[in-house]
Amino acid sequence: MAENPTESVSLTFQTFVVSRGFAKQELYLNIGNGVNVADLTANPKYPNSPDLVDYITSLEGPLDKYENYGARISGWILPPQDGNYSFWMCSDDAGAF
Repeated sequence: MAENPTESVSLTFQTFVVSRGFAKQELYLNIGNGVNVADLTANPKYPNSPDLVDYITSLEGPLDKYENYGARISGWILPPQDGNYSFWMCSDDAGAF
């Protein structure tokens, strides 16, 4: 707390914005073999220093664009109504939901 009540204090922080129709894609390039999920999660860049960050409108990673990379796609799925939903994923080579 400032000693003088009229003294101003400046803070800097990062936050996120939730927006319908977009997901955040983080790409981590040159992470070794890039075959196992552990190749990504054990890399020193993960999770705080991705090489590329983009906002995408489809929950698909890059196709035939990179080798030896890892990707993390994050966002919120807002169903149109209550009920049971099934989710699935596919990946090349390994993945986790």
